[in-house]
Amino acid sequence: MIVRYCVVMLLCGITYAQVVQWASEVIDFSSQMDIKQFSAKQALGEPNSLPQQDGLSPCAWLPSSKDSEEEYLWVGFKKPMRIRQIAIAENCNPSAVYLVEVFDTENKKHVVYRAIPEKLPVKGRMLNIFLPSLTPYKVKSVRVWLDCKAVKGWNQIDAIGISPSTDTIKAQINFIPGLGLVFAEPLEAINSPYDELGPVISFDGEVLYFTRNNHPENMGPKKKQDIWYAKRKPDGSFEPPKNLGPPINNEGHNYICSITPDGNTMLLANIYLPNGEMKKGVSLSHRTEKGWSFPKPLKIKNFYNKHKFGEYFLSASGRILLLCIERDDSYGSKDIYVSFLQENGTWSEPKNLGPIVNTAHKEISPFLAADERTLYYSTAGLSGFGRSDMFMTRRLDDTWTNWTKPINLGPMINSKGWDAYYSIPASGEYAYFVTQTEHNRSDIFRIKLPPELRPQPVCIVEGIVKDSVSQKPLSVKVYYESLTQGKQLGYAYSNPEDGRYKIILPAGDLYGFLAVKEGYVSVSQFLDLRNLKKFKTIHQDLSLIPIEKAKRVRLNNIFFESGKAELKMESTAELQRLVALLKKYPNYRILLEGHTDDVGDEDYNMDLSIRRAKAVRDYLVKHGIDPSRITYKGYGETRPLVPNDSEAHRAINRRVEYTVIIEEE
Repeated sequence: MIVRYCVVMLLCGITYAQVVQWASEVIDFSSQMDIKQFSAKQALGEPNSLPQQDGLSPCAWLPSSKDSEEEYLWVGFKKPMRIRQIAIAENCNPSAVYLVEVFDTENKKHVVYRAIPEKLPVKGRMLNIFLPSLTPYKVKSVRVWLDCKAVKGWNQIDAIGISPSTDTIKAQINFIPGLGLVFAEPLEAINSPYDELGPVISFDGEVLYFTRNNHPENMGPKKKQDIWYAKRKPDGSFEPPKNLGPPINNEGHNYICSITPDGNTMLLANIYLPNGEMKKGVSLSHRTEKGWSFPKPLKIKNFYNKHKFGEYFLSASGRILLLCIERDDSYGSKDIYVSFLQENGTWSEPKNLGPIVNTAHKEISPFLAADERTLYYSTAGLSGFGRSDMFMTRRLDDTWTNWTKPINLGPMINSKGWDAYYSIPASGEYAYFVTQTEHNRSDIFRIKLPPELRPQPVCIVEGIVKDSVSQKPLSVKVYYESLTQGKQLGYAYSNPEDGRYKIILPAGDLYGFLAVKEGYVSVSQFLDLRNLKKFKTIHQDLSLIPIEKAKRVRLNNIFFESGKAELKMESTAELQRLVALLKKYPNYRILLEGHTDDVGDEDYNMDLSIRRAKAVRDYLVKHGIDPSRITYKGYGETRPLVPNDSEAHRAINRRVEYTVIIEEE
């Protein structure tokens, strides 16, 4: 077995001790290959091609001719400064620079470098020009001249920087140093003599889906790409893979993009046509009692993709869609976009994630972690260890254009070749990804992630949805919501065979969740994850009460100030559901019952329980329910559901319940 490993040395990732200012504007240039890729503006900012770039990069300036005797690039700096050093990142075929001029704040020109171009036996370098002493003037711009004819082949400038320090400016990879010895292991049970691509691990880590190319057991005469899957065994290894079969697989190229936490909805690339052909787009398939449904296309406003390929990802909530496609506003090739689920079931027009994430090079295989803030993706547009590296960035707000500076996942994951298709379970423990081996074959690897590279913690909530009377499992939608924000966040489907459901709730909020089905009253649950520090799994069955037998329905998501009868804002979603129920069924009356724990005076508790039941009644009346349809009582501490022997049990006993009374029409 070949195991790829790396010892990450702390020295490799040390950031600059000196002040370095990179060019911030293009003043002028002699020529450029394109207005996006290879343009003069690609030389702005810090190096994003060096080091490790091999050949031409669209993220560096490229003159339009490779044999011109005179090409120049003139760039400015946001803050004029006295300098001791100029750094010029020559990405491809270096040493064509023969003249460097700087301009001070009075626009006076100073020549600081002259050379005779001579081809060097290196693919790229950082040209460091040191001045004899600190300039007496402040430098506001630099102009670099190239003799492309003297150094045969294309010549590129990746970045231009200035500094008052004599410490050598270097092009560095932005990764987390000091992670120690880590191993990337190939999945021997999964990998074959054929290409394995696009691993998608289920959020519970139990099933691995992936794509096989040209495998003899693929469908159709040409054996194009098919989707396969393998279940994980108790020892962590995987069972022999199985072809997923039709209707997901057909004679065309099939590949899975993501699967929802409940395991019952699969996002697939392409639109499946009834005649067996496919076209660009993205589709959904749902698990049914008879197997996977025929994929149906997502309706995305103004969708188009100018690139030959595309990758997609559906978030854990099922409400956020990432698209890796090329559009008119792309920065070069494929960029990552976001689209949001609308109330009518369609999706919003794709929105570009912006220049922090996207580059002039192509971005590949976006993966949004279960926290829905941590994004992993592959690109050759940022400094890395190989031809395309995996990076991580975190979303800072809800604009979806404000992100942290992408971090390279390091040489333990990124090889000298092409690395992409990153997928992790909700626990964040392992990462699955694709690497091209020395035989130029794509295989799937797995690595145990250090904490620094994991997403924020989440909680998996799983259980069975049952009819509270018959105890039979139900196939339903399970919704979850933020009680602090008063808005719905996502949904899942329970398994049509056994009623099992699974949702993922990120740390940092108070959540409510419930199953919904016509003809039933939902019993909601809540979970406080505002102080969650590490991943965990919770089992919670959900009940649905047949409407005609709705006796003593507990309002679990009703919250009061301690010792008071004032409703907290977090109660709004639960109360609005009760309002909607009473408006839908105008012949229903309800009896509200308030209960407390046994802490404090018995008479006070009796009065408190009455006032809390009345507070719920007043809310309903305020929102349009006839007061004659509502009665209320308080029982104080006299009817506990469980012994008052712990805070958890006392919380259960502090409750408001209601009974539905159906009036004959």
